[in-house]
Amino acid sequence: MRVRYDEQVDILYIRIKETPYYESDEIREGIIMDYDKDG
Repeated sequence: MRVRYDEQVDILYIRIKETPYYESDEIREGIIMDYDKDG
C-alpha cells in the first residue's frame, strides 16, 4: 500500500495495489475510486 499527499492540489492518494486502473467511479463528491480489470 502507498499513501501520498499532494499539497499543491490538496489531494490524498491511497493506492492499495500497483496494478493499472481500468475504470473510475465518483462514490461521493470529491471521492474517486479507481478499479483494475478485476474490480
